[in-house]
Amino acid sequence: MKVAFPTGEMHVVMEIWRANIQDWYHEHFGEGTVVDLAGTGDNVANGSKGQILENSAQGFYVPNYVVEANPGLVSVLDLPDYVDLFRDPEDPNKGVIYNCIIGWACQKINRAKWFAYGLYEYFNVTEPGSAGALDAQITGAYTAGDPVLSYYWEPTTIVNELGLTMLEEPEWTEECQVALDIAVESSPFESTVGCAFPVSDVHSAVHSSLVERAPEVTDFLANVFIGALTLGDLEVWKNENDAEFRGVVIHYLKENRDIWTTWITDANAADIIAKVDAALATDS
Repeated sequence: MKVAFPTGEMHVVMEIWRANIQDWYHEHFGEGTVVDLAGTGDNVANGSKGQILENSAQGFYVPNYVVEANPGLVSVLDLPDYVDLFRDPEDPNKGVIYNCIIGWACQKINRAKWFAYGLYEYFNVTEPGSAGALDAQITGAYTAGDPVLSYYWEPTTIVNELGLTMLEEPEWTEECQVALDIAVESSPFESTVGCAFPVSDVHSAVHSSLVERAPEVTDFLANVFIGALTLGDLEVWKNENDAEFRGVVIHYLKENRDIWTTWITDANAADIIAKVDAALATDS
C-alpha cells in the first residue's frame, strides 16, 4: 500500500492508521498525492466524514482475571517479574507474547518497543499470520482460563466481551515517536526508546486522481462509517457462518439499512437505494 497508493496504482484505502505510519503519512498526504477524506488534522469526532473507525487505542493486553490475581502487573515494565505466568510452551525458559499480525506496521513497532523495554531477554515474540489466528489464540486461552499476553486494539468486540486490560506503557512523546520511526525502517527493528501508541482514529483515503475523475465516488466513500465494534461483530459472524466476504457484505447491508442509506447523498439516492434493496431481496 505504501508503494502503490502514492503512484496511483491503488485508488482507495479504507483504513489509514495514521499513528502507525506517521512519516509516510505526512510525506504523501502533505504533498497532495493522496487525500485523507477526514482531513489531516488531529483526531476528529467519532462518526465524522471520512472517518472509518472511531478513536481507538492499541497496545499489550492480558485478561482481567490475570490482573485481578496479580495486582502488581500494571505495566509492560513489570513483565520480567511475571515470566512464569506466560511461559512459552515451545521454550519454557521464556515467556511468550503474541504480536501484531505479520505485515502490519504495528508488528515492527511492537518489536522496536519490545527491544527498548529490554523484554527480549525474558520473552519470545510469536506473530500470527492473520487477525483470525490472533483472535483464536486469545479466545482459546480465555476459554481455558489461562494467562495470555497479546497485542490488540480497541474498541473491539474481543476486548469488550472477553474483558481484557491494556498494560501501561511510558507516555507517548515526539522524541519517542522519532526513535520508533527510525527503528522500523530496517530489521531487526531495535529502538532506543519505547512508549505507548498515541490514541488515534482511522480514516479512509483516496488517490488524488480519483477525486478528479469521480468526485461522486469520493463523496460516497467519505460518508462510509463502519466502526470497530461493528467490524468485530462482522468478523465473528463470518467465522461462525463460514461465510465468504461477499456474504458478509450482504449480511451487513440487510441488517443495517438505516445506516448505509445515509451514505448515499446523490440526487437520485432514492433510485439507488431501491435498486440495492431489490438486489438484496433476490440474494440469500
